[in-house]
Amino acid sequence: PPPPPLPPLPPPLPPPPMALSLSLLFRSYRSLSHLSPSLSPLTLSHSHSLSTSLSPSLPPVALVVPSRGCGQSPQPHIHGEELPSSTFFAVSEEALHRIVTKLEYVDDVVELDEFDVSEVDGVCEINLGAHGTYVINRQTPNQQLWFSSPISGPKRFYYDLKASEWLSTRDDTPLFSILNDEIVPILSIPSLDFQSPLPEH
Repeated sequence: PPPPPLPPLPPPLPPPPMALSLSLLFRSYRSLSHLSPSLSPLTLSHSHSLSTSLSPSLPPVALVVPSRGCGQSPQPHIHGEELPSSTFFAVSEEALHRIVTKLEYVDDVVELDEFDVSEVDGVCEINLGAHGTYVINRQTPNQQLWFSSPISGPKRFYYDLKASEWLSTRDDTPLFSILNDEIVPILSIPSLDFQSPLPEH
């Protein structure tokens, strides 16, 4: 007897949806480029050879490749009006010098163990013994003074040219007001008027 007929072959599989996948990738990248300025214009390269090797039945599809600008470190954010470098250095140096000078001036009347204040290379430290240490340091890229308090925690300050003051980036509270409110009770002195003229040596 003749052999039984062979079963029919299964239908061919459809081609992979590569065109759809690459199209979605392209649209997603375009959306991201509007959200992130670090994604610069796209570069198209080797699109024909790649799409042909993946699926000969598909038309050439452009491959989305980020340019070299992608992945670079973001530019530092400057709160308020950007100052010339020389102006920022002058006003930050003056503020740190004023803090140190005012506290050194009351050193003779303060009865607090381990009380000390110093400033080196843009970093001011105020040691209040058991009450903790304040640190105020200059941040040139952001044009800010960064402030660490054992009482109120970290804060950042920018220089307001109109007010001629260092103001908090959170709520515009002046730096000297915070120092006065927190340190005066610890030192048991009437006031620390940081805005008044510096004592003459």
